[in-house]
Amino acid sequence: MPNGERYWRIRMRAGHDYSQRAWCRGEVGVWYGAWSADDFRQALHEPDPAAYLSSLPAQRALGWDVSAGFFRTVKRFADIAPNDWVVCYFDGAIHLGRLTEPLCSDPDHPLNLPDRQVFKYRRLRHDSIKSFRLRHLPDPFRIVPQAGRGNVHEFNTTYNLVRILAESENEEDVARRIGAMPLREWLDVLGPEGWESLALGYLILEDGFVPTGLTIGGTLAVFDIVGRSRTDNAHIIAQCKKAPHAVPVGDDVRAAFRDYGDGARGYFFAYGGCVDAPQGLRVLTRDDMVGWLQKTERGQWYMRMFLGREE
Repeated sequence: MPNGERYWRIRMRAGHDYSQRAWCRGEVGVWYGAWSADDFRQALHEPDPAAYLSSLPAQRALGWDVSAGFFRTVKRFADIAPNDWVVCYFDGAIHLGRLTEPLCSDPDHPLNLPDRQVFKYRRLRHDSIKSFRLRHLPDPFRIVPQAGRGNVHEFNTTYNLVRILAESENEEDVARRIGAMPLREWLDVLGPEGWESLALGYLILEDGFVPTGLTIGGTLAVFDIVGRSRTDNAHIIAQCKKAPHAVPVGDDVRAAFRDYGDGARGYFFAYGGCVDAPQGLRVLTRDDMVGWLQKTERGQWYMRMFLGREE
């Protein structure tokens, strides 16, 4: 990873979303019980840290035990390095900052919960804080606020999108950086969702695709895109693979493609290529899609939308 930075999504929810309140105080944090930051540091020296925290009188008064998973989440948060970035989402914007100071707590902190759970927090370095209005960013950035279900989640597939934000000062700077990228590099930045979106745009514009009762991506075990062509009612089915190398067409895809019959049009959007496509299955690679985006009228129009350039 460039310069060793890691990017962490922080969700501060405990019945209510406290993200904005904490961020405006220059803090991010977690709860997970009635124990303090000092208790956490002591737990690090215990053979069973979660059991130690569960045994504390304040925690026992809550009537539930601290799980090993809760402890690991707090440790992950406490271990975030000074050169890492934390990402928080609220008020229609993605907010980034870096942390300073070790894990803290305060018995009188305003974000301690009414049931006596203690807010364990770290302070934001004020000179690092920046914000990006989501509506002014290209649409692929909308997956950043949704990434990960945990309260402390490390970005992986969306790493490069967050990296662009961390390296930019504002929305205009993001646009300049993306505009300066070769198109192939921008497609590399996108995760599997972005590749599926590009494939769907291609099918809509070039083959009159309309969905017919199934959502795009994840609905079916075999195909990512299923629908019909509005021009001739033919079935359109597609599988998308974002692997950087050439991939085979699975037996399940072959069998399902045959089941649709001779009238169906099948597509295999294989980012890095395909090694054994059966006859009748159309393969489109990254290079094919770059050519479409750069050299065709419909593709050029779509590329402007895809990059967030509406002019």
